Amino acid sequence: MNIIGENMDYDVVIVGGGPAGATAASTIARKSIKVCLLERAKLPRRKLCAGGVPNNIFERYDLDNSLILNSIQDVRVYNSTEHQWTTHSDPEGVTVDRRTFDSYLLDRAKRNGAIVAEETRCFEIQRAERGTITLLVSTPKGKTEIGSSAVIFADGFNSLARRYMRGAITFNPTEIYIVSQCEIELPSRSSNEESLHFILDNDLLPAGLGYGWIFPKKRNFLVGVGMLLSHAERRRTVDLLDYFLTDYEPLRPILSSCRIKSSVKTSFIPIKQQPVLSDDGFLAIGDAAGQVSPKWGEGISYAMRAGELAAEILSDALSQNDLSRNALCSYDDKWNSLHGNSLLEERQMLDQLLLRSYSANHRVRAPRQFVQLFGNFAEIAYQFRSLRFPVYSANELIDQCGGAGRTFLFKGRVMQLKQSMGRLPEQLFPLISWKDAALKLGNYY
Repeated sequence: MNIIGENMDYDVVIVGGGPAGATAASTIARKSIKVCLLERAKLPRRKLCAGGVPNNIFERYDLDNSLILNSIQDVRVYNSTEHQWTTHSDPEGVTVDRRTFDSYLLDRAKRNGAIVAEETRCFEIQRAERGTITLLVSTPKGKTEIGSSAVIFADGFNSLARRYMRGAITFNPTEIYIVSQCEIELPSRSSNEESLHFILDNDLLPAGLGYGWIFPKKRNFLVGVGMLLSHAERRRTVDLLDYFLTDYEPLRPILSSCRIKSSVKTSFIPIKQQPVLSDDGFLAIGDAAGQVSPKWGEGISYAMRAGELAAEILSDALSQNDLSRNALCSYDDKWNSLHGNSLLEERQMLDQLLLRSYSANHRVRAPRQFVQLFGNFAEIAYQFRSLRFPVYSANELIDQCGGAGRTFLFKGRVMQLKQSMGRLPEQLFPLISWKDAALKLGNYY
């Protein structure tokens, strides 16, 4: 249902109606602040998500336990076609259906006083000199404008935040999971209904580059595969998913008698937090801010916490009539102290695994791939420095990168390389001198 009138003005407009946006809307509306949430889809809508969440969010956000489909009793991990292990513990995770879960959160936001506009897409944002923000939106009845004092971006991976927030970045291929998933139906009650399955088989998905999963959903399973977009050309996620469903030996006892219930869907998940989460009148939360676990891709609990925190910070800023970046940056600080720093540590661990996947067995092609993945030598040098990864000397890097390395160096990045190299411990690059570099790069240096 769309209930936006023409030329409506609000204190806050939230773009996106997932768990992040819905939680923010509920929190703000409870404070009697005029808030409108824009959801581009008609609800309930299907969302590509395994639906695994920590069970403590039900108490924290006073959620109805009827939303829980399964409690995870054990986790089964497959690290090869012959080896697996199972962990048993008190249930700390549960699964939910995103269609039902998201609709529940949005219904609660409505009950708290938020305006929720379905089938409404924001396609442009304008800012007046006095600070008023105008959102141009399309609805089933046509285009209209909405005025607001502040905007929260909760619109996922392809967020408008990257267009309108200063400091927001475009994720590179090593910071994005491409995910393919389908739903399968169990023919009868199974002992696997309360087991979470992870496929970490290095023969299929080298450590840190991706994994497969099976999440239980009552009489259904969600089966999926995710991998870094930078490696998706080697083996497509849809092909791996098909292999897991039909030919992967450890999963045959579980999946052989199942029926595929839904078509395969593919989407993207950011796995690196945006460096800036706030701007004048703007905040970014959830996938729009990259607030996702790089290790497992779980983002629902982080999204809800970010929505709650952003709503509190924005409510205080509205009461002080100060929506400047200086006032709103406390959101960045509080988020980082609560979760952002731990997510950064996870990302650094993933970077280590990514670098180690280019072992000494791949000496010839690794530097060229480093250039393609990280974009310039300065970033490569930083990675080598921070991880103490003395596989290559700088001479070897220049030799083996060949034309690709020169291309990046010739685009104004020579000084970046020089500065980064200059901060490196000498023992990591014992063969390099800038005279050697000049000789190897010829007249271009």
